[in-house]
Amino acid sequence: LPSVYLLVQDRGWIYLREWLNSWLVRNHWDVEVTESVWRCLDWVDGQHMLLLAGLVSSASVHLLSSLLLILGTMLMRRNLLLPWIITDLLIISVMVLLFISWTFVSFFVDLLIAIVFPVIAGLL
Repeated sequence: LPSVYLLVQDRGWIYLREWLNSWLVRNHWDVEVTESVWRCLDWVDGQHMLLLAGLVSSASVHLLSSLLLILGTMLMRRNLLLPWIITDLLIISVMVLLFISWTFVSFFVDLLIAIVFPVIAGLL
């Protein structure tokens, strides 16, 4: 639901971007890490409509496959369980890869990366 709001209202995206920038300014970490986070935020800002649309569409596909899971359970048809199994497998695989990669990277960078990115990977 928040991603749909950010997709529809540009004002919400601007508010989120300004809050992230002010948070980075308030917390004084390593300059190189902060600049790389700003570069990533600039890239995300340029592509935010595409990224949010992908997030909303993948969530919709997973919701549809979850509804097929319920229908397949009610009708006792195993074929309807497969879309949910596949989408859940993809989601769990992406989560595990994100969490492991960001946790591994966080050991070599700074406290900002060590705290923020595993939390973000876990929230995704």
